[in-house]
Amino acid sequence: LDIIIVMGSAGPDGPDQSPVDVLRRVARAAESCDLVRRIDKIGVRAVTCVLWNSEIMIDFVPAFEAGVEERLWLCRNKPEDGLVDWSLAHPRGQILTTSTANIACGGTYIPLVRVAKGWNCGAGPGDEKLLTSYAIEAATHGALGLEPTAFAPGLAATLATLEDHLVSHRPLPDPGSPESDVFEMPDEDRRQRAIPLV
Repeated sequence: LDIIIVMGSAGPDGPDQSPVDVLRRVARAAESCDLVRRIDKIGVRAVTCVLWNSEIMIDFVPAFEAGVEERLWLCRNKPEDGLVDWSLAHPRGQILTTSTANIACGGTYIPLVRVAKGWNCGAGPGDEKLLTSYAIEAATHGALGLEPTAFAPGLAATLATLEDHLVSHRPLPDPGSPESDVFEMPDEDRRQRAIPLV
């Protein structure tokens, strides 16, 4: 479950604060919350927390208003790729698209995304996901065609969509912002690992 925390506004070049410092600040605040049992990790965009008496993990996502088309500046904390900065995203568009798709699919879209994400978590090496969670959401959205779908054919269609985009290097549109490609900055090793598994 993602909880977006809008921490203020930023100009056209993004926040002047370090994304790492902002993520650490959110982690410190989460640690002081009575509902949080422990911090699982500080990730690329969020602080992942484990709650007391719950299997649900919460991602606290710090964000800054961009003042452009309801977009938000989100952290990008990937020092291994030389990326510790802010990137413009459209999570509000994602929320609206998810809600619309779930209604159109008769309530099957969100459960199918969860099934596909569960597969994704188990398919990667160790604790690493095979692909990003958002790639799984985008492929599920593209695969279902906004029609009610049972889990088995829905997951099969999601995997077929992923395979098509991974093999052909075709863009996979971001459902909340269709002009964006969720595979815009692919890790080629990750892509090659994923192809035989999908």
